[in-house]
Amino acid sequence: EVLKIELEHLYNDDLEQIDRARHPRQKVFLPWKEEVPESSILRRVVN
Repeated sequence: EVLKIELEHLYNDDLEQIDRARHPRQKVFLPWKEEVPESSILRRVVN
């Protein structure tokens, strides 16, 4: 399943705002109201 999520901010484990994940397995937190499965892979797509 592919979900389109338009995000302005990501947060790290310390809830500090970050512009991107620093490595592929870094946990990030999304300000989004829907549940995202734990094993999801997030990709940034620029049109």
